[in-house]
Amino acid sequence: MSGAAVAPTRQSFARDLLSLTKPRIISLLRVTTIAPMYVAGRPDWRLVLAVFVGGYLMAGGANAVNMYLDRDIDDRMSRTRLRPIPSGRMRREVVIAFGVLCATTATFLLAHVANVLTAALALNKQVDYGRAGVPMAPLVWGERETMRNMLWYTLILLPLTFLPVAFGALGIPYLVAAVLLGGWLLIGVIRVLRASDFVKPAWSVYKYSLLYLALLFAAMVVDRAVA
Repeated sequence: MSGAAVAPTRQSFARDLLSLTKPRIISLLRVTTIAPMYVAGRPDWRLVLAVFVGGYLMAGGANAVNMYLDRDIDDRMSRTRLRPIPSGRMRREVVIAFGVLCATTATFLLAHVANVLTAALALNKQVDYGRAGVPMAPLVWGERETMRNMLWYTLILLPLTFLPVAFGALGIPYLVAAVLLGGWLLIGVIRVLRASDFVKPAWSVYKYSLLYLALLFAAMVVDRAVA
């Protein structure tokens, strides 16, 4: 095999390994982990780095193990059938070994640098989940009931985000951000309820929800910085 052919193969293998960790989802988790560290004080950069890397490896390893466990149903859903195992690009033994290696490395890193203790989508994909036999909310409750629950959960969530201000932990900059971010989330959920075809607004709410928590924690950091 020529060098030109080997390079793309290695690159695709590296991409598959990265995809096993679900980097986009983990990026959100890292933001919601690191931001409170700065809200609480001024952590050492080495601790922040260890928590970031260790947390990524731990969550990424768990995602890889989850793909190994879900290999029998991933092939039944269009959303997941292109993952490394169902597509045939990676052997299941490699995936589980990678997941365990990531988790083990994360445990060692967090235990030595941090501490031992540290060591909606459903509406649009209900057909796939039904084919795989996964009991998601729209399949159990029905579409309209799921939408109503989305509204109730949002109405419960928003007051909770204001509690840090009520307790005096955060101030006006955070409150303004929480009101604006929460208001936009509520508007999106109402649009899903009112839409005759919920697919597009449901996707919009899902995508925004991925940013919502990260932006909310970022607002906490900004609030403490300007206080």
